[in-house]
Amino acid sequence: MYVGATGFVAQWRSGISVTQGLSTGGVDFRLTRGGTLRVTVTAGGAPVSGAWVNANGPGYGYGTPGSNGVATLSGLSPGTYYVYVTASGYASARKNRISVQNNQTTDVPVALTVGEQISGRITNTSGAPISGVQVYAYGQSLGYYGWGNSYITDGNGQYAIKNLPAGKYTVSIYSADYVRTSRWGVQAPSSGADFVLSRGGRIVGKVKAPDGGGVSGMWVYAYADPWRDGGWAWGYTGADGSYTLTRVPAGSYVVRTSMGWGATDKGYVPVSVRGVVVAEDQNTTADLTLKTGVTITGKVTDEAGQAIGGVSLWGNANDSDSW
Repeated sequence: MYVGATGFVAQWRSGISVTQGLSTGGVDFRLTRGGTLRVTVTAGGAPVSGAWVNANGPGYGYGTPGSNGVATLSGLSPGTYYVYVTASGYASARKNRISVQNNQTTDVPVALTVGEQISGRITNTSGAPISGVQVYAYGQSLGYYGWGNSYITDGNGQYAIKNLPAGKYTVSIYSADYVRTSRWGVQAPSSGADFVLSRGGRIVGKVKAPDGGGVSGMWVYAYADPWRDGGWAWGYTGADGSYTLTRVPAGSYVVRTSMGWGATDKGYVPVSVRGVVVAEDQNTTADLTLKTGVTITGKVTDEAGQAIGGVSLWGNANDSDSW
């Protein structure tokens, strides 16, 4: 059950027993008023209205400043918060380690700047521009998850991601037809962050049961060998056990069935094949034959010999990568 009221710290309570047709009494809540953050957003000394302000910490609050640039976030649990501010036309900003105490208001001034931009051009391996590709930049300068912006390339393959705080970013490219690509350490501002995209190759094959029949609904994934090379792809087997992994960067891969997506449910253990070499715009075949699993049984007890329920167990084979 959830209870929330303006200016008070919200509460959750679970485990309340109810009986059909009967009233359950005694479910009382005592709310505390919490603390308040008064966030004043400005740019060049003038108030900024319509910004998005949110605070994360032991609790969560959000709001939008009015014409005076002030957003009031109340009912916050006491503790340390990070305050994030975003507004159209400005770089995102963050205030770190803001202390909140019950029944007290803390002022948080935030001054926004226009920010920097990262721009470039996206082409294919023949030099032709690629339009409609999503380009995204995110960085660590404002927090663990970073902040950024996205842009869809125009007809000439050009993009410009604006209103970024100065600093280093990871720029990632997403396309339905080309290999996903990322570049680390791109400095904002930057005007030459160009990318050449390849279509990659394909890994095709079939996942078979020990008797040779196809196994449907299996999760199959491939990762670069060594994994530090960074390429990866995944997919599912069809009704006849066949699969196709597309947009796989050229290189050597390990192809593996997953233990967690169907293998153990069907009585099989995961298997893998190494040294699967992928070439640009080519099919590479990698069939996998599953193995029948074995069952290990036993009992878990405490010091007095009493059974313990709800225990998680796992193990791995000494001579393989099965677990």
